[in-house]
Amino acid sequence: MSIVKTRKQGDAVTVTIPKSLDVSVGVELEPMLTDEGILLRFVKQTKKDDFDEYILRDLFKEGYQGEDLIAEFERRKSNIPKALYKIADETKNEAAISREELMREVDL
Repeated sequence: MSIVKTRKQGDAVTVTIPKSLDVSVGVELEPMLTDEGILLRFVKQTKKDDFDEYILRDLFKEGYQGEDLIAEFERRKSNIPKALYKIADETKNEAAISREELMREVDL
């Protein structure tokens, strides 16, 4: 693995990703500070992590309309990453379960 240096670019500090890692220009990465250093995770939106429909259904049921609907939708959507990290933190010390156990747990 290559060693890279940080450099100042405007008000930010940047890191060059080696070409050997084959990361395309424009790819979204999420930086996370860990005990071992900085981790860059790919940001990939898939249908399974798109909660828009669920949020909107809840908001309609709760009676939101107009600008209030938009404001509350944006607020709830912005809280999703924090909620997912909280779930991950709460479960990181739990023992892993098998696929069969998971299927029983979710009643499939």
